[in-house]
Amino acid sequence: MSDDLDDLARSIRERRAILFVGAGVSMVVGLPSWQRLVDHMVRELDLPTDGLLPGSTHQVVAEYYRIRRGSIGALRSWMDREWKVSEEQVQHSSIHDLIVSLDFPLIYTTNYDRNLEVAFGLHGRSFAKIANARDIALADSQSTQIVKFHGDFDDDESLVLTESDYFSRLSFDSPLDVKFRSDAMSRTVIISDMTAPLVDPDRPTLAHRCRRGAVTSSMPIRCISFRSASATGRCL
Repeated sequence: MSDDLDDLARSIRERRAILFVGAGVSMVVGLPSWQRLVDHMVRELDLPTDGLLPGSTHQVVAEYYRIRRGSIGALRSWMDREWKVSEEQVQHSSIHDLIVSLDFPLIYTTNYDRNLEVAFGLHGRSFAKIANARDIALADSQSTQIVKFHGDFDDDESLVLTESDYFSRLSFDSPLDVKFRSDAMSRTVIISDMTAPLVDPDRPTLAHRCRRGAVTSSMPIRCISFRSASATGRCL
């Protein structure tokens, strides 16, 4: 175990590590829960609160929302307003402070919110936000790249929110998927928040593919997964 941690520390020092974070990193600063999103969609669609099947995920309800409303534009606007915390909360977040201070060259996130971008701004650190193919082409390679793997509120088309969105991404052939496969070659990949597959069902598959690449590739790929954001923070 100590050898693994030494290798991890060396990879971070040499800027050969990629951090991949999920909802846990944002929830520690008070991000609204997914249940709040489901409750909002249920109210907007005038559905009976007891009419949902047990275990209905936000992806399934969002799929029905898109069918009924024709788009998720209004939902995205509501999330953009509500899915945020104050700069002060981010400023006092030890996990966000740690992420910035460790100077990862690449940070992948399935979060839609701007907490990582806010954290970098508060520390006066430059970054390049990437949410689509155009962003990839224009990104500054000298700054930390924050890759919004499930999209960004500034681009409705980039959001991975409904059930069909997730099904499409499971093919792992989008520009962001191709970028990830390229970035992961010869780097250590640190994946946080692996206890929430129902929230981000593509991340366990991504972790599996990453580990498979570590086994079959001649390149020294390493993939380290943590069960929660707090566990990631303690190790880092």
